[in-house]
Amino acid sequence: GREPSATEPPPEANATTSPTLPVTASAVATVKVDSANCREKPRGNADRITILYPDQQVEVLGRNDDLANPWWYIIIPEEGGNCWLWGMTTNLTGTLEDIPIVR
Repeated sequence: GREPSATEPPPEANATTSPTLPVTASAVATVKVDSANCREKPRGNADRITILYPDQQVEVLGRNDDLANPWWYIIIPEEGGNCWLWGMTTNLTGTLEDIPIVR
């Protein structure tokens, strides 16, 4: 009879390989709608700065303090600069509590 093979290490041992986010961003938002307007202020009637498209990922630097109507303060991809993206148009990766409130 053969000896049983050595037991494999538990999968938790490899959990440290998850990618680390840049220190500037608290979270990442992924656009889940056909087009998302990114605005000058966290309001639907504010001036539009740019448009984001499905599956675009943006770094979230801050948020408003209205959890019923969330807006993310983001870095505009490629261009740089910042704008406000309505939270309901995105999937958020990260911890909401870690995102600082921007007023």
